[in-house]
Amino acid sequence: MIDRCYNPDSKDFKDYGGRGIQVCDEWRDIAGFVAGMGAKEKDQSIDRLDENGDYEPGNCRWTDALGQGEHKRNNAIVARLGSQKHIAGVWREAGIKESTFYNRLNAGMTPDEAASLPVRKHNATAVIDGEERTLVEWAKIAGVDSATMRNRVKAGIVGRALLAPPRSRKISA
Repeated sequence: MIDRCYNPDSKDFKDYGGRGIQVCDEWRDIAGFVAGMGAKEKDQSIDRLDENGDYEPGNCRWTDALGQGEHKRNNAIVARLGSQKHIAGVWREAGIKESTFYNRLNAGMTPDEAASLPVRKHNATAVIDGEERTLVEWAKIAGVDSATMRNRVKAGIVGRALLAPPRSRKISA
């Protein structure tokens, strides 16, 4: 922190001290820093909440690599639920995969829409005679592969008809 802010020979100086980022006076002494920040946990590093602000109380926290990623200067800012947020924080907060979120944005959805839609269940289920099972389980019972079962569901087949035996193919001599 001190090195990147005050040592022009530091590889990171241009992104910190070179931009005017400073360390508050009380944190330039290790005892003052520890008193202000407390102990860090394993796999954590210091993070500035305002990436353009100084290293000082109220602007710093201990966080992991995911938290660090939310506060990078090159991270896109988007509108979400009426406020500005780092894009990485939006998909994490929504509990969806990054790829799902970006695929939805690329399909023309707004960040609110992309983060709000439920994620499609990969373990789709069907109810037959009041019993719910996954399509993979029903496929095993029917003696067909799971792709065949998914195709039957997509074709609108429901109930016991899903369990129809596979069609036999006649081979001509």
